[in-house]
Amino acid sequence: MEEALVLLEKLAEKYPEEKEAWFILAAGAGGPLIDPHKAIIYHQKWLALDPGFKAGYLFLVRDYFNLDELDNAAESARRYIEIAPDDAAAHHMMGYVHYFQGEQDSAMEEFEEALNLDRQYYDAVIGQAQVLAKGGRFAESREKLAPLLGVKMKPEHRIGASFQMGWNALAQKKPGEAEDYLKEMNKIILAGHLDIMIPFGHYTMGWAYLTAGKLTDAMREFEVILERPDPSAGIYGPVTSHYFMGIVALRMGQPDRALAEAQNLKRIADARDNRTLQAWHEDLVARIRASEEPFAELEERARKRPRFFLRAWFGWITDIPGGIPLE
Repeated sequence: MEEALVLLEKLAEKYPEEKEAWFILAAGAGGPLIDPHKAIIYHQKWLALDPGFKAGYLFLVRDYFNLDELDNAAESARRYIEIAPDDAAAHHMMGYVHYFQGEQDSAMEEFEEALNLDRQYYDAVIGQAQVLAKGGRFAESREKLAPLLGVKMKPEHRIGASFQMGWNALAQKKPGEAEDYLKEMNKIILAGHLDIMIPFGHYTMGWAYLTAGKLTDAMREFEVILERPDPSAGIYGPVTSHYFMGIVALRMGQPDRALAEAQNLKRIADARDNRTLQAWHEDLVARIRASEEPFAELEERARKRPRFFLRAWFGWITDIPGGIPLE
């Protein structure tokens, strides 16, 4: 994938008026290559050629989420609604803007508006379930998600619903139930031959094991991603693996291994001049150093964590990794 995008970028620079090339570059950079800075530049080049291109605004919102630039995400979502007021996806993205801004009532209203425009826009149902779970209304969240688990639903909706069910279970301190839902999610990924999501499946299982304190199992899930690389998933799998293997190593009392994983992250980030991955590296190094300090000093350390918003290349978005017990 990376090699193809390098060639495409050269072609786009030679023929800058070919807007489709900029969109493909933006989609690749903002997704599997985890480089929202470049993705935003590419999207802006496309939108300069075609200001009415709806999907460009959708992806801009996602990329600004990845940078935690919620004001810019909100502006892109508003522009999306202006040019496509009857587009369910526009209101869906605005719903997530409100969600991440902590405005849960407004988020629920936007998700409902998306469903009013398209009753089969099930991504918005997942969004509503997330809002309910965020407010501790887990029974209502499960009720929203249950119909999406049916075998007749599209794989992406079953995956999203299973994931959120797992999140709900972990939030309620039911790790066994969470593992069951996430294992079912992985079965759906494999059955649907959704290779691009296989790293995501292992990643979420690792996250669940880490949350439950099953450190050996967590480490194994992240190691599997490195043992079975999938080119279609870009660098997303390897970099998340190195980061969280470093976190797990710290929890295991292995700072040397954690530092080695930090160096792996730095190598990947520097080779691509990727500021997002450089932030992940800096965050992991800060955690390693903090682990050597007295607990009181660690508690006082003000550190902005890198974001791990995952769009999963489908319509539902999650901020779940922010809940991982990293310390």
